[in-house]
Amino acid sequence: MKLIIIYSSFLLRIKLFLISFFKRERNLYRHCSELPMDIFIDCLVGKNFSRLIKKGNPSQSEILSTWEELYSEYCDLSGAKPYRVFMTLTKDIAHLQGRLSIIKMCLRLLTYRPSQKAINQLREFGYTYSFDFSKPKSYYDDIKMVAMKSKTIELSIEIKKKELEKLKKESKGEEMTRQGFTEILTCLAKYIGGGLFDTKTLIVSEYASIRKQYDNEMEALKKESERIKRD
Repeated sequence: MKLIIIYSSFLLRIKLFLISFFKRERNLYRHCSELPMDIFIDCLVGKNFSRLIKKGNPSQSEILSTWEELYSEYCDLSGAKPYRVFMTLTKDIAHLQGRLSIIKMCLRLLTYRPSQKAINQLREFGYTYSFDFSKPKSYYDDIKMVAMKSKTIELSIEIKKKELEKLKKESKGEEMTRQGFTEILTCLAKYIGGGLFDTKTLIVSEYASIRKQYDNEMEALKKESERIKRD
């Protein structure tokens, strides 16, 4: 009887998880294969991320996280590696800053009094010291060691910030505008020999595929032209 109750409870949890998951999947655009270009442009250029909402009231963090995933997928589909690196660096910096902030808060708390919660958090981050308050010297030495080792996180943040700044300088002037998208879409329409694209019906994955094909062909023509000049 007990096993039946446990199994029923397990099935209920699975069912609730699936309901929650599919509900979450439906409330936002989550894949480039379903996202119209006009919404993508509005997010990228206008930062109007609320347009990703299909229905309901998802949190701001969920919306921003979904946008990061969409943009990362777009970079993969279109071959836009510099933008992928930009997004990765930005996320890495935010992650490291968050970790460093938590470590500092834990250390401030432990400096005044022992806290098992703070100790457990530091151990999750790999700082597996004893933090034995019954041995004051050892206890405060452990705190000093964590503070010293956390300097490597600060260094990592500075390195990534410099990489990000360098990337920004290299891509200066390349930030996309609505006019820029209009010009690209016009160019791609001519490339495939069709009429102008309707951004309300053109899907991002379709745009990325055409854009990648066009860029690859232009790059091949450029290399061939350079080869002919050398010969």
